Order: sequence, then structure tokens, then C-alpha cells
Amino acid sequence: MSFERDFEHRDALRDAASKAFCEHGYGRASLSAILTAAGMSKGQFYHHFDGKEALYLALVDDMVARKRAWFDEHPVPDHGGFLATLRAQLEAGLAFSRSHPELDQFSRSFLRERGRPIFRVVMRRAAFSDGGPLDELVRRYHEAGAFHGSLSVEVVRALIDTTFERVVDLLDLTSPEQLGQRMDAIVGFLGRGLGVRLEAPEDRADEP
Repeated sequence: MSFERDFEHRDALRDAASKAFCEHGYGRASLSAILTAAGMSKGQFYHHFDGKEALYLALVDDMVARKRAWFDEHPVPDHGGFLATLRAQLEAGLAFSRSHPELDQFSRSFLRERGRPIFRVVMRRAAFSDGGPLDELVRRYHEAGAFHGSLSVEVVRALIDTTFERVVDLLDLTSPEQLGQRMDAIVGFLGRGLGVRLEAPEDRADEP
């Protein structure tokens, strides 16, 4: 029930499924049409997957694994403050989207499933809160008291996730001269909403 292991028609199935889910959404995507496009029989398919939901979840896992691997190869260092590092991570995320358009398209199609059962199934699996660099950044600065005192780690992460989910819609990627300004505006908005008080965790040690 995974694309990590090799099997006949694996790449063709992944490509056909990703295209179908992106174009039609989970509910209207036809498993039979996917298998036909992949040149795969139902018997072959059910040897590896339990059904359409299992196929969709495998695609999500594959997307997350490939994104995690990319960030492992392109780590974002601490830029001397929460907001500066958050902006750098935002830039890195946009770079990932530009270099992996097929994964970016699938990610956008997943967000359109919000409110539907498959979205809730995926989120229960916590596929997007995997202890990655953003989690580490939030936890480190939260422990240092960088945010408004009433905000838990979970709330801070949820607010950032919600904003980043729509960030591509908020940014005009065709206008480089405005891109930086809009990223600054988004990060500044988050900083004000989170009540960011520290430039860096070690600053707290200098407080009386």
C-alpha cells in the first residue's frame, strides 16, 4: 500500500492517479479510468492497494516523502530570528513548488477537498505535521516565550499552516518585483497576530 516499493506499472499508476485526482477531485476520479490509463489490470492493482482511498493516501504519503527529502537536501538555516527564518522557509517552499510543479498541483487539489471525508482522513493521519523544520522552529521559539502567552504550540502551528496553505494564491509569482513585498506583508501579518516578541531564543537570557 505504498509507492516506496517497486512493482509493475508503479510509475504509470502514480502519474495517472495524480492527473485524475488533480483534474477531477477525489470523489469524481474514476479508478477504472486510472487503471486503464496506467495499463494496469484490477487484479494487479488490488494486489497492492485496497481501493481508491488507499491509492490516494499513498499519493499523499509519496508527496510528503518527496518534499521532506528535498528539504533535507536544501535545509533552511536559522536567520537570527523567528520571522526572518519563517520568511526563508516560505521562500524555500516556493522554490520547491517551482521545481516540482506536479507535486504543487496535487497539493492544491488536496486543499480543494477541504470539508470532504477524504480530507479528514488525510488530516487524521497527520501527514503534514511530521516534526519537520517548521515544527522544530515553532517549538524552539515557543519554549523561549517568543509568542503571545495564550498561544499553544498547536495553535501557532495551525495559524501558520492555514496561512501557508493559501500563500500561493496570495502571491503573484509572475511579478518578481512584488513577490518580496508580499512575502514581507504575509510574514509581518503572522508576526503581529502571533505577538512575536523575540528576535532569537537566546535574547531571553538577557532579560532581567
